[in-house]
Amino acid sequence: MQNYGTSWKNGAADPVSYVKPVYEKRVQRRRDAVENNPIWVSTDETTDVTGRFVAHVIIGILVPTGSASFPIHAESLERTHSTAMAQVFFNAFSLLWPDGVQYDRVLLFLTDAAAYMRKAGRALEVSFPKMLNVTCAAHALHRVAEEIRGMYPNVDRPISNGKKIFLKAASRVTIFRATVPGIPLPPQPILTGWGTWSNAAVYHAKYFEEFLRVIDKLDADDAVSIRAVKEMIGEQSIKHILKVHILKLRVFVCRNHPARRTSGAPDRRDGLIFEGAQRSQGDLRSRG
Repeated sequence: MQNYGTSWKNGAADPVSYVKPVYEKRVQRRRDAVENNPIWVSTDETTDVTGRFVAHVIIGILVPTGSASFPIHAESLERTHSTAMAQVFFNAFSLLWPDGVQYDRVLLFLTDAAAYMRKAGRALEVSFPKMLNVTCAAHALHRVAEEIRGMYPNVDRPISNGKKIFLKAASRVTIFRATVPGIPLPPQPILTGWGTWSNAAVYHAKYFEEFLRVIDKLDADDAVSIRAVKEMIGEQSIKHILKVHILKLRVFVCRNHPARRTSGAPDRRDGLIFEGAQRSQGDLRSRG
């Protein structure tokens, strides 16, 4: 990097003069791809490694077949609120249509369920009269899964501690593999990773008896995680919830999650997903 830095300073190779034409060429490709087609747009924000807020905008072409989607804009923000996200929205379309934003061609605005995103969507609908603001079905299913997790704290505790028992513990892994050969180790649930908790719940539902046999061979005084699991895992209600309720919900989510589709564009099945998620949630509440 020092050699590159020296050459740039000497004027031999200016990185800006190289990157800018490449960037403009990429943007023009997206303009050519959109042409006169109606589009959908999705925007969200995250934080980078330095802690800065960064908003990203993705657009897609609304056509019957062969729908394409691609990123169009990214922007750093001082704060994340409805006004800032609405401005990012406008900036993206000013880039896509430099001769003037074509308000009538934006038909769908797809967001998560955050309050500031919904507020931004309502404000943008004034300027984009044909645009419909909807919540992403994947976000909705994630929120349903989070509520299900909160409804069963007795199930959450052994699931959350199951992976910790075998993390960096070679002797326990050896006991696990000797007791139940061929069975994979418990997966690690990550709250910010969609579906990881339900994956762990399905694992414990499928291998409940095998996991219980391993836990019985471990010493409760060896680790807090082992003690926590031993205290909870023997309850029959946990086995019933895992085997019946959560596994049923997981099958529904796997079959209906939007990520299973090959097309990037939302479609009318998302409405059925919402309805099915609501029915599953209500069924769990009535039986829980």
